[in-house]
Amino acid sequence: MTARMGRRTRFALLASVLLAATACRVEFGPPGAGKRGGSAGSGDGPPAGEVWIYTSLYRNVVDDLDRLIRERLPGVVPQWFVAGSEKVAARLDGELSAGGSRADLLLTSDPFHYARLKTEGALLPYVPPGALRAPRELVDPDGAWFPARISTMVLVYNTKLLSREQAPRSFPELARDDLAGRVILGDPLASGTFFATVAFLERRYSWELFRTLRAHGLVATGGNSSVLDRVASGEFSAGACLLENVLGAKRKGSPVEFVIPGDGAILVPGPAAILRGGGNHATARAIADLLASPDGAAAIVRGDMHAPDPAVPPPDGAPPLADFYSQAPRWSGELLAEVGVRSTEIRTTWNDVVQR
Repeated sequence: MTARMGRRTRFALLASVLLAATACRVEFGPPGAGKRGGSAGSGDGPPAGEVWIYTSLYRNVVDDLDRLIRERLPGVVPQWFVAGSEKVAARLDGELSAGGSRADLLLTSDPFHYARLKTEGALLPYVPPGALRAPRELVDPDGAWFPARISTMVLVYNTKLLSREQAPRSFPELARDDLAGRVILGDPLASGTFFATVAFLERRYSWELFRTLRAHGLVATGGNSSVLDRVASGEFSAGACLLENVLGAKRKGSPVEFVIPGDGAILVPGPAAILRGGGNHATARAIADLLASPDGAAAIVRGDMHAPDPAVPPPDGAPPLADFYSQAPRWSGELLAEVGVRSTEIRTTWNDVVQR
């Protein structure tokens, strides 16, 4: 236990030092530190009034955060648009294309969308001091976003159909002959976390992995909840989905278990960012500070996700972030730029290789 805590402490300290040393272009500080004027709540005054948050967070986490915001920021009235990451992106992009969006704060799990919004000048740089504890690579170097949560793509299997020894131990093992026709994945055209997963796996193994999986009868449809439900029901023996979904299902008695892939769990950060065109920057900054605080981290962990601070205890039943972070594929500016440019190509190739 002492060794584990020491490892996590060193990890968090290193992340803090790196961010402090390199993020000189990022705006830090309390709400109201910006330059935009306006009435209270709409510019640089105290946090107040209506604030719109577009998010893909689970409804129970949204309800938890809503209570926290109203308790800690009296006078603030949070309004939520809640949907999957891809649907949130489609709505926000449509509003921005039409001339503007009411969104003040964005909280989804598609880092590539944030990278594109940054290039389009849609994000207002701000990193709360509490985000200094997150791994450096998960914070935009210009402060356009910071991580509010970390979701983890793991392997999942039905414990009534497979023993621990029979369960796949890596993503390529999903293509084993004995699992032919018994494996399900989500659809990256509908799920931001599955799109990130496909992007990482394609870089590591090429499209040949997905051609092999398709030849073995892979089914790919829906999002994480759909994958988990169909594995739990016994329709499929194994697949991949987010750890948070598996933890919640296990707690309810579903016959499912997870495996941290030997080739590395895929960590998908859920960034938070302030929209430049939003009308309530002061309140958006205050909520960003709250998200990066211990109370905000606690709400994320109660939702079965890892907090970005590696020193924060993990969700019940999950390993500490530091235990598998070192083996996880790394996020980088190069990756975001490359996948951003190839986004349409990746989706088209996926459709050609897997869905046809």
